[in-house]
Amino acid sequence: MYGTILVVDDNAAILTAMKYLLADIFEEVLTTTQPDDILKLMAQQSIDMVLLDMNFSLGVNSGQEGLFWLRAIRKHHPDVPVVLLTAYADISLAVKGLK
Repeated sequence: MYGTILVVDDNAAILTAMKYLLADIFEEVLTTTQPDDILKLMAQQSIDMVLLDMNFSLGVNSGQEGLFWLRAIRKHHPDVPVVLLTAYADISLAVKGLK
């Protein structure tokens, strides 16, 4: 088993499903729908990986909010791997995430 993963999505049903699916792989699966909880949880606990919805938002769904939080995570926790999830087929957003 791996350590702790943080799953961030604005859809509670997706979080429930991800928690169930990842429970056999990770020792602890933390989830949040609240943007302010991301860095708080990462400061309080040792997070080994973040699964981040690229479309993560609370209202404005422009596809950029996930990139904002990716940059914030990278700034404060540069060694933590982040996997971006998206339903968008727009390759330019994928390129932005990789940059």
